[in-house]
Amino acid sequence: MSIDSEINTEFNYPEKLSDFALFKGRLQDQIPAEDVLPYALNSPLFSDFAHKLRFIKMPKGTPSIDMTPMVDLAFLLVTFFMLTASFRTAEPVTVETPSSISDKIIPENVIMVTLDRDGRVFFNLSDPEARKEMLGSMLSKYKMNLNEEQVEEFSFMSTFGCTMQELPAYMNTEAARRADFPTKGIPTDSTRNELLDWISFAAAAAANTGKTAFEEAKLKGGEPKMEDFKPKFILRVDSKTLYKDAATVIDVFRELNLNNLNFVTSAEAIPVN
Repeated sequence: MSIDSEINTEFNYPEKLSDFALFKGRLQDQIPAEDVLPYALNSPLFSDFAHKLRFIKMPKGTPSIDMTPMVDLAFLLVTFFMLTASFRTAEPVTVETPSSISDKIIPENVIMVTLDRDGRVFFNLSDPEARKEMLGSMLSKYKMNLNEEQVEEFSFMSTFGCTMQELPAYMNTEAARRADFPTKGIPTDSTRNELLDWISFAAAAAANTGKTAFEEAKLKGGEPKMEDFKPKFILRVDSKTLYKDAATVIDVFRELNLNNLNFVTSAEAIPVN
């Protein structure tokens, strides 16, 4: 067997370590050159407490990607979402809504009334500033007071359901235990229709915040529609709620001339014929 090609085994090794040009400046400073990257082992071997610096020299023409700006951007995004996100608080009542094939989602600036299977009425207004204004109107009408901390907590609270007389005790209850608060819900009877007051003051407050949001959207440019910023009224009813209880709440909306009422349902697959 003969080998026609000649293998070149000659290699000119540099005489000095500095000839490799692994570092720039003084060699003892060990500042890597542009094409030399430091690295570390995940599981380095023990070497009698000696500290080792490891480098790898990249061939010329190899693209180098500096990930430092990407890491900085990732931390900025995480910080932004942590500061701007609004965490959903636990609701004091569980409702199993009827199913439907509607694909519409709940919009913003929402006034929602919830009925559980026992006919208890709960209330929610989505915008925190509107909630503050609504609560102020209710406290003024019923000649009641809450401290600033309770008002602030109420503005970010989820669905609630208690009488105005129970409200101070309800706010003094820990958030995790409010689901067990003994209440019959918001009164809707003719002698003490507190739900009517909540809806009335909520509608006025939500209209104000919606108008403010509309003006801000106009200043940012574009052609926003005022209709998109008006409050939306939603009724969420448990599938086992009695009709007479739901009808009582609907009558409250009618009394306030709020006839554009939406119902919340659970998603269901579209039937195939």
